[in-house]
Amino acid sequence: MAPGVIAVAGSISGTVTLGGTAPRAAANAYVWIAGAASSPDSVAVTWGASGPTPSTIVVPLGSRVTITNASRGAHALFSRSTAATFDHDLADTGATHELAAAKAGLILVYCDDHESEGLKVLVADGAPIYRSDANGQISIPGVASGAHTLTGWHEHSEIATTSVEVTSEAATAVALELPPSRRRATHTNAAGGKYPPLPGTLEVVVVRTEPGGAKAPAVDAVVWLAGSPAPRVPGVRAAAAPAPTVAARSKRFNPRVTAVAMGTSVAFPNYDRIYHNVFSLSETKGYRDKLPEVDRELSFLQYLKTNQPPYLEPLLIMANASPGGARIESLSMNRRGDLALRAMMANSQQVGDFRSKLIGSGFFSTVVVEEQTPTPDKQKVVVRITAQWKPSSDGKSPASESPR
Repeated sequence: MAPGVIAVAGSISGTVTLGGTAPRAAANAYVWIAGAASSPDSVAVTWGASGPTPSTIVVPLGSRVTITNASRGAHALFSRSTAATFDHDLADTGATHELAAAKAGLILVYCDDHESEGLKVLVADGAPIYRSDANGQISIPGVASGAHTLTGWHEHSEIATTSVEVTSEAATAVALELPPSRRRATHTNAAGGKYPPLPGTLEVVVVRTEPGGAKAPAVDAVVWLAGSPAPRVPGVRAAAAPAPTVAARSKRFNPRVTAVAMGTSVAFPNYDRIYHNVFSLSETKGYRDKLPEVDRELSFLQYLKTNQPPYLEPLLIMANASPGGARIESLSMNRRGDLALRAMMANSQQVGDFRSKLIGSGFFSTVVVEEQTPTPDKQKVVVRITAQWKPSSDGKSPASESPR
C-alpha cells in the first residue's frame, strides 16, 4: 500500500462446507485471516476422569494452554505433533502442564494411560477467529480492503485456505471447502506402539469386501453387543454417538448415515423451503409383508359380495308392499333367489293384495301362497309364501320400481 493511503474496511461473508463424497455445511468450523495481527490468549483445560473439557480448542499463535488434572488418577500426557512435541505426567489432582502455542498447526494431545482420551489444539496464524453457524455461514466484518488468505478448520477436516480480494463497496462472498480429515481413527501410545488391552476389553477388527473380493479396513463402522447394555470400563470413555437428529437441508439429509440405540427417537427438522415427505423403507417392507394377508381378506369379502343373496332389495320391496299391521315372523333367501316368508296379516284380502304387489313390482318371477291359517282367536291370518327373486334386467333399483 502506498504511503499515506488509508485502507477502507470491507467484510467477508459466505459458506464453509465439509468436502468428501457427500459435501455438507460445516457447522462450528473455525475461520480466520492468515497473518492478521493477533493477541495471545490464555485458555484453561481440565482433564477429568473421562478426558479433557473442552476437547477441542482454537487459539491464536503465541497463546498458552494450561491443562489441569481434575481427576483422582494420573494422566501421562504426550504429543508427537509437528506443532508441539512433549511428554508430561499429571501425577496428582491439581497438577498442571502449560502448553505453549509457539507454532501454527494442529496439536494432538493424548494420554498414555487412557487410549480414548484426547485433546485437539489448533494454533491459528491469525486473529480474530470466527466460528460458523449451524448452516455453515460465516461473516467477518472490518477487513481491510485488498488481498487476503482466508484459512479454515473443522475438527473433522484438514486445514484449508482460499484467496479473497476484499473491497469496500460490498461484502465479499466466499465459499470455503474443507477437505475431510486424513487422521486415523486410532493412534499409538507415547512409545509409538499399540495400547495394551484393558481387562475385559473385546478387540474387534471390522473389514469390508471390495467388489473384486479384496478385503479392506471398514472405516467408521458401527459395532455393538446385541441384547445387552454397553460395558463400562473404569477410566475409559465410550465414543459419543451422533446426536439423533437428521436435518433436511439443500434437498438432502445430513448426516446421511447415523446409528442410534433401539428405542431412540430421531428428529427430522426441515431447513428447506419445500415440503419433504419422510418415510421409512423398513415400514414399507412391513406393509408389503402384510399384503398377502390383506389379499386373503379382500378375496373373502369379494366372495361374500358375489355369493351372498341379494336380500336388501327383496326386503325393500316387501316393506313397501306390506299392509298396515302386518308382521314378518321369518324370512329366508339363498343365493339362487329362492325366498321363503312367514308372516301374520289381518285377513285373506291383505294376503292377496301383498302377493299382487310383489308380482307387480317386476322383481319376482313367481309368488305362491303356500298356506293360510287363522290364528286361534280368529283375529289374524298366518301365511306362508314362497317366491323366486328376479333381478331387474335394465339395472333399475327396487326403490325406483317399488309398488305404491
